[in-house]
Amino acid sequence: MGQKVVPNRPVPAYCRGCDDIQEVLLWSFTSKDGARCSQCGGPLSRIRGNRVPRKLRIATPDPIDYPERESEFEVQAYIYHTLKGKAFDVRGEVTSRLGSAVLDLVVYDGRKAALVIEVKAAAPNARVKALLADSTQEQLDDYRRLGVPVTLVCGMAWAIEFCKSFKLPIVQTN
Repeated sequence: MGQKVVPNRPVPAYCRGCDDIQEVLLWSFTSKDGARCSQCGGPLSRIRGNRVPRKLRIATPDPIDYPERESEFEVQAYIYHTLKGKAFDVRGEVTSRLGSAVLDLVVYDGRKAALVIEVKAAAPNARVKALLADSTQEQLDDYRRLGVPVTLVCGMAWAIEFCKSFKLPIVQTN
């Protein structure tokens, strides 16, 4: 199999040494020395998503904005709380016996796993459907190899509908 081609496009990066944000070419993160700051030569960290570096110095003022949507944790918490309230045995962050998987939520029926619930923060939109189809489908296929039915819940709206109709035993459909 050939090597994966990394696109040569500019992406934002953060330098802790300079406390500066710069644009660098994506392929530079995969080079032997990694992406380097153009001012001090220190290592750069790639900035993703909301364009905020993950690690800021503690002394840097950093206001906390109110989130615009529910996080994956909040969707998991809603499902957990709702199913627990209906007397289902639900556990979170369950690790498989050999450690091959850490599962978001698992519903048990008598101490036997009855359903794995994989949670994503938001329902897929047109921009992320391709990613969901590839990476998430691969993850779900891996979980199905554990021998327990798996369901995917994306976003709070799906979580609400899922919890309304949830019941045991799980009828597996192919």
